[in-house]
Amino acid sequence: MVGVEQFDGPNRTHSGDVEYYGPDCTALAKFTNAMGGILTAAYSQAITRDLALGVQLEGFFKPAEFGVSWNARYETPDWVFSGLLRYTSHGIFSVTRKIGQGISATSQFLVQQDPNSGRWVSSGMFGVDYQFLAARFKGTIDSRGVVRSVFEESIADVMTITLCNELVFPLKQYRLGFGFSINL
Repeated sequence: MVGVEQFDGPNRTHSGDVEYYGPDCTALAKFTNAMGGILTAAYSQAITRDLALGVQLEGFFKPAEFGVSWNARYETPDWVFSGLLRYTSHGIFSVTRKIGQGISATSQFLVQQDPNSGRWVSSGMFGVDYQFLAARFKGTIDSRGVVRSVFEESIADVMTITLCNELVFPLKQYRLGFGFSINL
């Protein structure tokens, strides 16, 4: 799968990605000129039927910074456990429960070292994902009081319409968005 996007406005950005899904491996490469340029390449290999291990290379061009991250994923028919150890001294760990056909709930935990104080800090998130017919709803709430949701609907496998929002309750900030994509 190959994708290319362009966003116009005061900060015009371009991005592109290439993905490969094999029977026992996944590879992807992504590039964007946002934030001075970011390049990501990832590879994941199935070790057993349920366990996959992978590596991710990230490069930021302004300022120049490159790093290697490691990930693991263990999947059963009803559960998915995953973890990512990033080169920036933080880890992301999540547990997803498949509740029913097209319905899942996820709990995610982030641990990172504060670059200013050197203290370890953590945050959490809970989310749901509900896919029905040609539409999908995803919603999250995190430990900082931020609520996000996305509703996507596919029209004849050619176009996808997206509605999204973000509510930051502690700062009383509210954002709404609308988008569409054409699949060629």
